[in-house]
Amino acid sequence: MNKNISKIKRFFWLISGSEISTLEKCPADYNRHMNIGLAIFVTSLIAFFTGSLAGFRFGSQNIISALVFGAIWSLLVFTIDRNMVSTLQKNPDDNNRKLVFAVLYRGFLSLLIAFFIAIPLELLIFEQEIAKQMKSDNETEVINQRNIEKNIYNISDLEQRIENYSEEQEKLDSLLNRGEPPTGYRNYSTIKSEMQKAKSDYESKRDEYYKKVALRKKYYDMIPEYHDTLKNANVQDKNSIYYQQWQSLWISTGPDGYETKSLKHAQDEFENLEKKVVTVQEDYFKEINDKKKRVDSLNIVKSNELAMNSDSVNIKTIEHENFVTSQKGFIKQWIALNNVSGFWVTFFIWFIRSVFFVIEMLPTLTKVLTPLSSYDIKIYYLNKKVESNSEYEMNLLKKMQEKKMELSVNTMTKIEEQKLEHELKLQEGILNNLAKKQNSLANSIIKEWEKRQKENAQNDLSEFINENES
Repeated sequence: MNKNISKIKRFFWLISGSEISTLEKCPADYNRHMNIGLAIFVTSLIAFFTGSLAGFRFGSQNIISALVFGAIWSLLVFTIDRNMVSTLQKNPDDNNRKLVFAVLYRGFLSLLIAFFIAIPLELLIFEQEIAKQMKSDNETEVINQRNIEKNIYNISDLEQRIENYSEEQEKLDSLLNRGEPPTGYRNYSTIKSEMQKAKSDYESKRDEYYKKVALRKKYYDMIPEYHDTLKNANVQDKNSIYYQQWQSLWISTGPDGYETKSLKHAQDEFENLEKKVVTVQEDYFKEINDKKKRVDSLNIVKSNELAMNSDSVNIKTIEHENFVTSQKGFIKQWIALNNVSGFWVTFFIWFIRSVFFVIEMLPTLTKVLTPLSSYDIKIYYLNKKVESNSEYEMNLLKKMQEKKMELSVNTMTKIEEQKLEHELKLQEGILNNLAKKQNSLANSIIKEWEKRQKENAQNDLSEFINENES
């Protein structure tokens, strides 16, 4: 039994990163180092569980690959935790003042590790809340994407233009329904007033004229007649007062009478003004109708464009919606979890993270908060001794290197001197041989020159003798 306990202790000592040979000499520290190893072991188990869960949920949902991922993740956490604890050394000389910075540094690492360990577990615990939030987030993202697509296809601008065209159409319809142009259009009110005045004058003159015509006919019918024997016919009595009244009216209202001409002139003036009024009306309504046709045409074009762009927006939005709803990965769920509103959800999220942070910091806190033990003192002085020996060995090695460099420099100097001497001798030999060759060449050239000179002299002498003999 004691042997099994001893093996368990040694196992956790090994996990804690303790120096077992030194720890065996410190019985009072057995349990403390065993607890540190146990804390690291438990943290690694939790990391294996959450890593396997994350690998299964967000991977290919293959158990073997999930377990492999969990093992790698737990091994990484185990390595970091073990290094954080094993590299934390207490110094008996300075009252562990430097430990504050070490704890802060390890606290930051523990916070990161606890955060990443807690995430898979949080996603599992708050699965229903995440599903609801993801649905809400997807709807919001789809709405935002629709607005983006609307901006790309200028939907708002097209709708505004169509609305403006519709308002303009209503305005043009109201102008058409008024029956006449506005008063400021091409002096319409002035022309119309002149036409109405001319009409009034014409009607007044016409009524007066027709009264006189009727009276003229009446007087004509009242003229007495007598039988002219010479003509053998009934003849009007021109001396009658009715004849004179008729003749007076005939002069003014007859076909060539001045009242007839005045009435004709008034009628022509009225009709001309009436034609002008009709022309202005026709031109005005033609312009309004043409403008309305253009507006109708533009409205149809923009309506068709709006329909096409709206279809494109709907297609793009549906494609994005399908893409968004198909995304259910780790990052998507984690973002949804952080978007979940509610006090208790937020409380439990940070409670889980805090628990893992405490578990992650427990080995470091256990080692820091416990008093300085015999194991810490022995490890410290053992490290000092190793450091001192290392420094001595380094100095010795440095001196040996310096000596070796000095010998190497001397050796190289001698080699260079010998090399230089050998080169000088070689160059001297080359110069001597060159001088001998040059002397030999010069002697041969001189001998050749003397020989030629003798031959030339003999030739000259023979020629001289021959010339004298002849």
